[in-house]
Amino acid sequence: MTSKERHNQVSEILNSGKYITPARKRELLKDLSADSTSEEYQLDQWDKLVRSINGAINRVSIHNIKGIIIELFQLNLLRGRGVLVKSVLKSQTAAPAFTNVYSSLIAVLNSKIPEIGKLLIERLIVQFQNSFLNNEKPKCFAAVTFIAHLVVQTVAHEIIALQLMFLLLENPTDDSLDIACTLMTGVGAYLEENAVSATYSIFERIRNVLQEGLVSKKTQYKIETLLKLRRNKYEGHSGIPKELDLVEDEDQITHTIGLDDKCDEELNLNVFHYERNYDELDEKYNLIKLQILGDDDEDEVDGSADSDEEEEEGEEEEEEQEEVEQKEEQDEERKDQNTIKNQLTDLTAANLVEFQKNVYLTMMSSMSADEAVHKLLKLPAVSDESPELQLINIIVKGCAQEKTYSKFYGLVGEKLCSYSNIWHKSFKEAFKNSYHTLSELELKHIRNVGKFWGHLFASDRLGWESWEIVTLTESETTPSSRIFLKFLFQELVGELGVKKVQERLHEDYIQPYIRGIFPTSDQEHLRFSINFFTSIGLGVLTEEMRIILQTTPQEIELGHRSPSPSNSKRLKM
Repeated sequence: MTSKERHNQVSEILNSGKYITPARKRELLKDLSADSTSEEYQLDQWDKLVRSINGAINRVSIHNIKGIIIELFQLNLLRGRGVLVKSVLKSQTAAPAFTNVYSSLIAVLNSKIPEIGKLLIERLIVQFQNSFLNNEKPKCFAAVTFIAHLVVQTVAHEIIALQLMFLLLENPTDDSLDIACTLMTGVGAYLEENAVSATYSIFERIRNVLQEGLVSKKTQYKIETLLKLRRNKYEGHSGIPKELDLVEDEDQITHTIGLDDKCDEELNLNVFHYERNYDELDEKYNLIKLQILGDDDEDEVDGSADSDEEEEEGEEEEEEQEEVEQKEEQDEERKDQNTIKNQLTDLTAANLVEFQKNVYLTMMSSMSADEAVHKLLKLPAVSDESPELQLINIIVKGCAQEKTYSKFYGLVGEKLCSYSNIWHKSFKEAFKNSYHTLSELELKHIRNVGKFWGHLFASDRLGWESWEIVTLTESETTPSSRIFLKFLFQELVGELGVKKVQERLHEDYIQPYIRGIFPTSDQEHLRFSINFFTSIGLGVLTEEMRIILQTTPQEIELGHRSPSPSNSKRLKM
C-alpha cells in the first residue's frame, strides 16, 4: 500500500463519524503527522492548542503568572489569539476578583503581540454595548471592571474610561450610577493623575446627582462610598501591585480605541480554519517566539549544526565554502536594507493618521486649553522634521472639520503660539501654508480656519506682520481666499472692536505689512479693497482709503503709471 493510499484510508476512518478511542486516534494521526497540509493534522493541532490555552488561563494566579506567560508564549498565539481572548473573558466574567491578574497577563502579551490587546478591547467594548442595551448587569460590571484595569495597565487609553463615564452619567439611573461607581473605583486614581479636569467634572456631576436625591438609598450609599474613597486617595485601589507590574514603561503599547469606533470581534478566530500555508505561519511565529523568549535551544541547534558541518567538511571544497559565505553576506546586507526600509515605512500615513487621532482624542479629553497644551507637548512626534509645524497643521485641520467654529481650538493655538519663539515661527509658517492651500477646503472649513487665525491675531499672539503675504486684488486673490479674509476680519473686529482695530491699523510700524490689504495707491487696488470691506460689513475700515481716492485721484493715477516693478507688472496683467 502506497503512502497516498494509506493517507486516504486514514482520512476516511477519521471522517467516518464513528467513535474512535483516543489511543486509536493517536495511532492514526501518526501516519498524518508528517503531512502538515492535511486538514486532519491541522485540526488535531488546533485541538491541542485550544486545550493548552484554556488550561493555562484556568491555572493562572498571582503566584504563577510568570510561568504561565512563558508557557503561553510557547504556543502559537497569533493563530490562537481568538481562543485566548475568549478564554480570558470567560474566566474574568466568572471570577471578577482575579481581573488584576488577567489584565497583567494581557499587558505582557500585548507588549509583544499587540493584536491580542486590540482584539480584547474591541470585544470588551462590544460586550459592554450589548449588555448595556439588554440590561445584563453582570456582564456590564465585568466589562467595565476589565476596561478599568486595562486602562491602569496602559493597554487601553484613558479616553475610553472617560467616554464610559460620560455615557453612564448622561441620563443617570440606579443601574448606570452603580456601574459608574464600579468603573471609577478601579480607574479613579489613574484618571486623577492623567485627566485632572475631566475627573473633576465627573465628580461634580456625581455630587449633583447625589444632591438631587433622585436615586435609591442603595445607590446613594455607593456614591458616598466612592467619594470617601477619593478623599482617602483611593487607598487599596491605587497603582499596580508589584507582583503584577511586569511591563517596562518603554515596552508598553497603548490602544486608542473609543466607544464610537467600529469594533470587529473577529469571531472567526475562535474556530478552526484550514490553512494552506500552515508551515510558513508556524515559522513566522517561531521567529517571534525566539525574539521574545530567546533561543533556549541554542546549544542543541549549535551542536547539530557543528556535527553537520564536520560531516560536510570532507566533501565540500574551499571554493564552495567561499561562495556560501558570499551568499550569506549578501543575505545579511539584504536583511539590513529591509530593516532600514521597514523603519522608514513606519513613518508613513498610517503613523500620521494614528498621531492625528491621538491629538484629537487628547484635545477632546481635556477640559481646558492649558490641560490640552500640556498633554499635546508630551505627545511623541511622528518625525524629527518640523514637529511643531506638523502638530499645528493637525490642530488647524481638526478645527476646520468641526461643524461650527470652536473657540477651544483658538485658545489652544494661542497657548502654543506664546510657548516659545520656535512655536511662534512655526505658526507664522502655518498661516502661510493655510492661506496658500485654501482652495482645497470647503466653504464651512474655510469659515472655521478664518475664525481660528482671526482669534490668534486678535489675541496679539501672532503678529499682524504675517499679512504681508496678502494682496487684496482681483487677480491676486481667489474666491476661497476672499471668504477666508472675510471671516478673519469679522472675528478680529468681533473680539477687539472696530475702534481698537482702527488704532492698530494706523500704527506706523505695521504700515509696510498691510499695504497689500489697505493700499494707498493704484485706483483699481483701492476700489477693490474698499468694495470688499464694504461688502462684508466693515466699510468703516476703509475711510482713509476713500479719502485718498477722492482727494488725490491725479497723484494716484501718476503713481499708477510710474515705472515701478510692481505697477509695470500690473499693467501687463
